[in-house]
Amino acid sequence: MTINKEKGFTLIEIAIVMVIIGILVGSSIPIMRVLHERKLREQNLEYLQQAKEAIINFAIINGRLPLEDITIPAIPPVPPDGHEDAGSAGNPNGNLPYLDLNLPATDPYGRVLKYIVNGGLTINRQTTCNTLLTGLAGNPLAVDAGGAVTAFPVAAVLISNGPTTPFNLVVGAFSGNNATGSPNYIKSFLTNSFDDEAVYIGGFELYGKVCGNFTTASINNTSAAPVYVRKIGPGTPANVGMLSAGSIATYTFTPGTQIGIYNNLSGTPPTVGSNPATPVIAAGEGLVITIP
Repeated sequence: MTINKEKGFTLIEIAIVMVIIGILVGSSIPIMRVLHERKLREQNLEYLQQAKEAIINFAIINGRLPLEDITIPAIPPVPPDGHEDAGSAGNPNGNLPYLDLNLPATDPYGRVLKYIVNGGLTINRQTTCNTLLTGLAGNPLAVDAGGAVTAFPVAAVLISNGPTTPFNLVVGAFSGNNATGSPNYIKSFLTNSFDDEAVYIGGFELYGKVCGNFTTASINNTSAAPVYVRKIGPGTPANVGMLSAGSIATYTFTPGTQIGIYNNLSGTPPTVGSNPATPVIAAGEGLVITIP
């Protein structure tokens, strides 16, 4: 009779296996951390883009950008409530009015986005289009470290802290402080000391969405005298056309153009009486001006 004796693992073999398992588990922790950080970063970028699209859609509907939700400096600070605050445009303590935009309250890192907007774009469609047509100026200023050294005005900027709490700053050629916007806000390369994520809305980008390519205005001259339709601004004033008594004409304008109606070719004030009264800014469709 043959007796088979089963041989078990020795203590040395078990110890070797445990060491190998420990090494594998230990080496996987940094990899898991990197993958987790990468996932958060991707989710954060998606949230920033989602917020940007919501802001632009708000402007398409309302003809203006939303105002900022202000953190009031105090002890302790009064946190943002998710709604626009009147007169808040350009405030470095501005935050995203997430409730007015139907967005999640915070980014993946659990913080409300910083949001700074140009004040000329927060009033109505006419003012927005005129501001964009004239050209953006003033705050917020931005620097894209991947594109240019010189700061340029933008319609609005959105900034996430990233993984760390303080808003970062960069000195040197691509200078900027995302906490104060002094001398500008900065979209920069990610480093060990800079982990802010920033996106901005450009003027040309917003103009095409909110103002369109052109608008029309119908002028109905029911008076007994000829009138002169004149482009007042932006840019150099110019005559558009003359309407004889009792005539109607439709003109095409670039949105944001300021229109005036006069009783003389040179456009000497005052404008003639009309409904609505001129000067008026062309924006959207269906503008009808009647001269009684």
